[in-house]
Amino acid sequence: MSILDVGCGNGIFTYSLSKLGNVSGIDLSRKMLSRNPIRNLVEATSEKLPFENNSFDLVFEANLLHHVLSPSRTIKEMNRVSKQFIALIEPNCINPMMFFFSLLVKDERNGLKFNVKRLKNLFKKEGLHTIFCYATGMISQNNTPTFLVPFLKQFDRKFFCGEYTIALAKKY
Repeated sequence: MSILDVGCGNGIFTYSLSKLGNVSGIDLSRKMLSRNPIRNLVEATSEKLPFENNSFDLVFEANLLHHVLSPSRTIKEMNRVSKQFIALIEPNCINPMMFFFSLLVKDERNGLKFNVKRLKNLFKKEGLHTIFCYATGMISQNNTPTFLVPFLKQFDRKFFCGEYTIALAKKY
């Protein structure tokens, strides 16, 4: 399977995706790319992906859309370079912790716009069929105290005010 990790950063997801197939990554930050353990990396913007149409079986992004100027343009580009599937992970503004985090941290402010409904609408706008889209989880990546993890794992299921929204779409 060929996979593109859009906004791959330091490789927290890129590394795991590499176990599923041949993974490539793009990110705007050269510094973040230098920390990514995967070697097939390109410094580029998500709004103009430097790949041919239908280049990857799966195109994935995590915590990127709420940082770009045009989430629609990024999804349009993801759709263009995907043969079949697009997967997203974004904060869920309905979650109280995400809501306040987005409210308090200026660089995270656009997280206030993301939830299940918004991601489904973005997929629909780009002509994609939503396979699933739901909020889940209460464990913050790199921020949750270890002693809370066993308790918070019970929320690793569909949960309307989960911390993150995960979504998978397919080309028609």
